[in-house]
Amino acid sequence: MIAGCLTRAAVLALALAAVLSVERSAHAQILPPGPKLPWLALDVEGGVASLPRTAHWTFLGRVGAGLSLIDRYYVRSFTLQAMTLGRGRQAIGLGAEINAIESGLGASAAAMISLDGKFGAAAGCSFSVLHLEAQVHATDPVTVVVALTIRAPLGLIGYALWGPKDR
Repeated sequence: MIAGCLTRAAVLALALAAVLSVERSAHAQILPPGPKLPWLALDVEGGVASLPRTAHWTFLGRVGAGLSLIDRYYVRSFTLQAMTLGRGRQAIGLGAEINAIESGLGASAAAMISLDGKFGAAAGCSFSVLHLEAQVHATDPVTVVVALTIRAPLGLIGYALWGPKDR
């Protein structure tokens, strides 16, 4: 079951990566060559999530807001997040991520607590606006979630449009 879910996620990721590969070079052209500059981190994500134990797919949505530190090579973000996972399961959490500007590759980690008091953790990797993530929730029994989302980096887009012009 897990292999089938991962295969579906990998096929989706490769198809979307091919469509979005042009976006990576645009990223490198809009960011500053100088020291770390603070900026608003604001991301909206939506995608599909699979619960491997049941092999069912569901919607995953997330909004994160916080602080980004941007330099010539990396965008580092620290956010407060709100997430919904399928059938009315909501959580809030703290997230951190780092993205390499030139390659478009990134890594993320988050700690969360659901509105019914269950703790969880997530770790993921990204390419451009695609994000593949694994989550573990301390439910009874433990719930594992694999998610593939598309992220709209609104804070970064705002930086490109309205950020410092002397970059």
